[in-house]
Amino acid sequence: MSTDHPQNFGKAPMPVTAPKAEIDRSVIRRLVVHYHDEGSDRWIKPDHLYGIEFRWAILDSSPAGIDDLVHIVFDPISPCLFDFDESQRGKTCYFAMRWENTDGIKGPWSGMYSAIIP
Repeated sequence: MSTDHPQNFGKAPMPVTAPKAEIDRSVIRRLVVHYHDEGSDRWIKPDHLYGIEFRWAILDSSPAGIDDLVHIVFDPISPCLFDFDESQRGKTCYFAMRWENTDGIKGPWSGMYSAIIP
C-alpha cells in the first residue's frame, strides 16, 4: 500500500476566486447582500465552499485597506442580512468578502464595496 499521496488528498480545493456582491437597499435600516462566485451568474456558493467571510465597518471615508474593516461576520448561505440602528441611517457601510472552503482555508479578498444605509 502506497502512502505517498499528495498533501491535499481528500481536501477541498483552495478558493482561488473572489465573491461578487449585489446590494439590495429596499428595506429601511437593512442591507441585503446577495453574493456569487466570480464569473458565475448563479446566486449560490460553489459546492466545495463552506461560506463567506465579511469584514465591514461604518466609516466617514473610504478605508485604506481590509484592516480598517473592524467587524467580522461569517455567512454560509446567500444572501447575508445586515441590520442597523436608526442612528446609522444615511451613513456609509464599507465591506469586503472572501470565500472559505470546507477545510477552513480562505481565498482572496473581493474588491471594496460600499452602500449608504437606507
